[in-house]
Amino acid sequence: MEAIMKRTFLFVLLVVAICCQSRAELSLVVRPLTGADKVTALHSIGKLVYSGDSLYLYDVRQALIYQEELVKVGHVRYSDERPPIEVDDKQNVAAQVAVYPNPTADVLYIDKVEAEEVRLYTSDGRLLQVIEATEGRVEVDMLAYPIGAYVLFCGGEVFTVIKK
Repeated sequence: MEAIMKRTFLFVLLVVAICCQSRAELSLVVRPLTGADKVTALHSIGKLVYSGDSLYLYDVRQALIYQEELVKVGHVRYSDERPPIEVDDKQNVAAQVAVYPNPTADVLYIDKVEAEEVRLYTSDGRLLQVIEATEGRVEVDMLAYPIGAYVLFCGGEVFTVIKK
């Protein structure tokens, strides 16, 4: 499972980097499963390291600025947000895409979708589905897929989805 998570995590970073490379003022956003997002301006990041079962973020002087276990990371994405961003928690929650239940055994629900489509990939980068988003909601039938980790791309956000 660790190898699947490692491949999924690296694939997520690659997809997000490719999709967002043309934006100005980019930031890296790490969203833990609990707690607040860690938003860091790209120009201040020296390196992003995956080692063992954790994610490490270093500044340009190589000082550790963030560390989190991968099992506690909801997703990582690039954004044109300017850090630090002070937003009322209620407003922030209202704007977030909701992906549930995760892990899932059959149907995955995605609410508050602002993108026109949602894409589902295998952990090795193979496109499985392109689903049209209607009325801000998408349902993904995961029943036919084997147990494992998948990558869900929804607009500018990327989620790791576990099929159990």
